[in-house]
Amino acid sequence: MRHPSLRLLLAVPLTACGPPQAGEQPIRFAALEAHERIEVYVRSRGCFHDEKASFRFTRRRDGGLDARSSRRDAYAFWKRRARLDTTLPARDAAALDSLLAYYRSPSRGWCTTEEEIAVILFRSGRTVRTERYSDATCPGFTSGTRSIYDIVLTER
Repeated sequence: MRHPSLRLLLAVPLTACGPPQAGEQPIRFAALEAHERIEVYVRSRGCFHDEKASFRFTRRRDGGLDARSSRRDAYAFWKRRARLDTTLPARDAAALDSLLAYYRSPSRGWCTTEEEIAVILFRSGRTVRTERYSDATCPGFTSGTRSIYDIVLTER
């Protein structure tokens, strides 16, 4: 069965992709407003995994984020898709922004795990901006930057 996030990765128009252009504001979780949402799609492939995950973030009244996520490892075919709905405190918005800043920085690319990331900002239900990144640096191990899995899927 095909994963909906992969179809979305391929369906997003290329004219709106990539890092922010000069003068364009990057997507920021800390700046997310009530009528906006951010969706993140990740495909991570390495020696012993081939995983797809999707994350959907909306702003809470208290400044935190509601996060809905789904992930599936193609090698772990005996496992059902994991789903999680959770609430993230405002400090995690800053951690997610740090992760995006890491992805926007020049890639060193020596890790055997490669991640393809699409970050999409929606305003009032319409796509406003899409950023795409490819990373092969294992950010959680090489830079101390927490991965999106560490930020969203950590037990609270």
